[in-house]
Parts: sequence; C-alpha cells; structure tokens
Amino acid sequence: MGSFILFLESISVGLYIFVALLFIWNIRAFILAKSELRVAQFGLEREMAQRQGGRSFTFLVIAIELLIFIWAISTIAAPTWRDGLPEETLNLGPRENFQTSTPSQLGEFNPIPTTQNSGFEIIQTAPPPSTPVGTIIAPGGREGCTVDQAFIQIPGDGQLVFEPIEIIGVANVENFAFYKFELRRDRPDTNFAPLGVEYTQPVPTLSELGQFIPSNYLEGVYRLRLVVFDTSSMPIASCEISIVISPPVPTETPIGQ
Repeated sequence: MGSFILFLESISVGLYIFVALLFIWNIRAFILAKSELRVAQFGLEREMAQRQGGRSFTFLVIAIELLIFIWAISTIAAPTWRDGLPEETLNLGPRENFQTSTPSQLGEFNPIPTTQNSGFEIIQTAPPPSTPVGTIIAPGGREGCTVDQAFIQIPGDGQLVFEPIEIIGVANVENFAFYKFELRRDRPDTNFAPLGVEYTQPVPTLSELGQFIPSNYLEGVYRLRLVVFDTSSMPIASCEISIVISPPVPTETPIGQ
C-alpha cells in the first residue's frame, strides 16, 4: 500500500494535467448541451440534450473527486507514510552502501584474507586438497610410474579401498593403442591378472581412467598396475601401486541420551 501511495505521488503532476483536461472537456460539453436544450424545438432533441448534459455533469463531479483524491495523496498521505519509514531506508545510497553479512568462523575453518575490487569485498576460500586419496594403510611403494605416460594418482599407494572407486591418472604414450589394469595379491607366488576391458582412448592429463570394484575380491593387500601399449601391442609404460581391500568401514552410531 505504501509503495502505491508513493507511486501516485511521483506521477501526481501528470494526474493533475489529466484531470484538468477532463474537467475542461466536460465543462465545454455541458455548456454546449445547455445551449442545445434552449434552442431545441422537439422532444427528442430536448431529451438528447438533457442526456448529454447529465453525462457531462457526472464527469465533472468525477473530475472534482479525482482532484481531491490526488491532492490528499500528494500532500497528506505520502508525507505521512514517508515520515514513518526508517531514515536509512530513505537515504539508501548507491551500490557501495549495500552490504551482506558473511558467515562466522566455525570449527577449523580459517578464511584466507579478503581482497577488494572497486569497493566490493570478496572472500577467498581455501582450495580443496589436490589428492583426496583417503586412508593410507600400508604403502608398498610405486614402481615404474611416469607422470606423463603411466601414472595413478587415485587410489593412492597403500590406500584402503572398500567401495567402488574411480581411478584417476594418466595413460598416454607415443603411438598409443590402448591401456589396461592388472591386479595380483601382494605375495611372491602370484601373477598379475587383467581387470576388465582394454581402454582405447589415451588420457594425456589427470582424469578418470576407469573404475575399480573391490567387492569382487577377497580382503587383503594387492598390487594394482596400469599398463600402456603402443600400436605394436608392446607395453611402453606402466605404473604399479599397493591397495588394501577391506570390508566397509563401520560408522559410529550415536548413543541415545
């Protein structure tokens, strides 16, 4: 309601002009109707003149009421409404006066110092860890890994694996043909066995290489190997790490009060 009152006040000048034109037009129509009524000789002419005069008189009354209404809005209602608003609402300046609150520091969160640009305050947040490899149980050492040819970043060497996990790394050599994964128990008398299909698209930068599902294997320590082949089906590069397959880690159950 208040916004409507202030809107009417802002266009009050235009409303005054409109009401004035309406008043003048109907004054003229009323005078013409009176003149026609005086010179009318037939009943139909007198009736039409009377109707015209009545309509003009009605619009004159409406124009006067509109004039009073606009005057009351612009001189009484709007100033009274404006006086009731908080001063800071009325004097709100340009954008630099607009401020938003920032979350308070909770727990271990420590924000990096802010930077400023054109009056705005930008809060920088700490980047996520580059390699969220999970729990490392028994690192067995990487073998043959080269970051630009054959490399496994996730899972990390010695990582505990108990649910399906995306393998992140690099697989790319000159005259690339395909790469595959191999797995064996970490025992002297075991050999590598291939895992799943061969992948025919190179991965030159750190990205998803495939997925490993530990539920297909017994618990224990394993050696996981990535092997990259060229167009002559020769293994050109490889990366070997240790992983520990285990059942799902139980979650703590809250104790009822």
